Amino acid sequence: MESNDRDFLAKTKLSVANVKFYCAQEDGTVIDEQGKIVPTPGEGYQGPTVPTALVNAALEEQPALEVIPTGGVAPGVYRNEEIGLTYSYPTTWDVIQRQTDPPAKDEAEQRTRDALNACSLVLLRLAPPAAEGAQAGERTITLRAIDQTCLALPAPASLTDHLGAEELGAYLTMLGAFGELRSTNLAMHANHLFAEYSGVVGEHLEGRSLAQRRNQAVAVTRHRKLLLVWSWVAPSAAELGSLPTTSVSFEDESPIDLVASAVVAQR
Repeated sequence: MESNDRDFLAKTKLSVANVKFYCAQEDGTVIDEQGKIVPTPGEGYQGPTVPTALVNAALEEQPALEVIPTGGVAPGVYRNEEIGLTYSYPTTWDVIQRQTDPPAKDEAEQRTRDALNACSLVLLRLAPPAAEGAQAGERTITLRAIDQTCLALPAPASLTDHLGAEELGAYLTMLGAFGELRSTNLAMHANHLFAEYSGVVGEHLEGRSLAQRRNQAVAVTRHRKLLLVWSWVAPSAAELGSLPTTSVSFEDESPIDLVASAVVAQR
């Protein structure tokens, strides 16, 4: 570009003269040409992100309700013919309503939560009958469907794609609804690739003033352009391992057992 506009050239020259270059360090700090640390506002972040354009589009279009059918529930079984999925669980477990999310700590967290809700749908949330003296909601099984393209989420492509599984786990952690996923395993069940994770989830339970950290197991598989995410949560590792066996069938295929203890055993 060429210009002979005096004011424009003067502003451009001043802008170029004021450009400063900094070097990023491994600990997240930056230094100037003299090697001095330069204070920066906010906190450094090197984790996964979703492009702003995708988030804006998701918040505006709210595609989840259009592309993810809700399915139906009968005692001990959830069916979603449009997805091609049948999920069986103990008849003694009850379907529970969506829990109210705690207030977001800042605008960024609320925006992330809104983006996830715009691109995903909780298909089923289960809990056992509350035993006398037990806190309701301490043990849960949740099935969520995520439109993978809506948030451009990565996913492992084979049993050896551990990097893809780790990236998916990092994104699920970043989205905030799946706790802190720490360890990863890949498993093939009836020609369906599952990424399996263990971790912890911190949340406020109804009737308790302090947050509680509970153990979690997560299994994720891709089906019909959706990521299906099963999450098992319990107060302790022992209780997590004792959660009942459930099973899922895709299309007309044989059932695949899904149980938290199998995920925990891979750790």
